[in-house]
Amino acid sequence: MQGKRRGDVVAAQLHALAVDETFVEIPEPLVELLVHRYVKERYGTDLGSAAG
Repeated sequence: MQGKRRGDVVAAQLHALAVDETFVEIPEPLVELLVHRYVKERYGTDLGSAAG
């Protein structure tokens, strides 16, 4: 996954982040797009064009 790096303040808020793991922030529009695509492929339901 690709996203923006966040610093130590955010890392301190995460639980169970292993030493060899990192994290990124995924933009909300991308999450919405992925959910819409998943629902359409998995369930055949179109949630609308809000995700573009």
